[in-house]
Amino acid sequence: LENKKLTNHIPREHSQVVINRFRFYQVVGRLHNGMKAGAFKMINGNEIDLQTKNEVLNELLRFKFKMADGSLSKFESTENLEKYIKDHQTSKHSQRAISYKDPAPAQLTIPDDICHYSQARTLTVREMARFQSFPDWFEFRSKVTTGGKMRQYEVPQYTQVGNAVPPLLAKELGETIKNTLNQIGM
Repeated sequence: LENKKLTNHIPREHSQVVINRFRFYQVVGRLHNGMKAGAFKMINGNEIDLQTKNEVLNELLRFKFKMADGSLSKFESTENLEKYIKDHQTSKHSQRAISYKDPAPAQLTIPDDICHYSQARTLTVREMARFQSFPDWFEFRSKVTTGGKMRQYEVPQYTQVGNAVPPLLAKELGETIKNTLNQIGM
């Protein structure tokens, strides 16, 4: 973009609890299978057997977590780490951090379902739009998010991105249809 401001790229503001939880998701993304599932059960407040719980907590002790003052620190004990996890429990079951090396997930209309791989925040509308193949010059209009009854009257930017057919996919489909019609003489 030459001499043009990048639109739809304003990070959302989150409470410290949500920022801490996003950091937890980033850490959990580095765990493997059973450990990852166990950590998600713990943050969601679900029951987990004692052996798995202890294994997960001991594995998580290797990582730094966001503290109330915004710093990153390791926990000295599993007891303190377990209390931290309980203080950040959520009923949201689909939140996760994206991976910088894996393909991006399908874009969702709820921005809080995925968070940035290295920054403790949700993705911006522009970042999600890039996953969907929208060019940077395309501007989404309307409010960034809406809730409650306003969703009956407005389509927020995140929903516009999540519900859209990716432009590069639409282009390929259009070209395929055009080529097929040309082949059959229409």
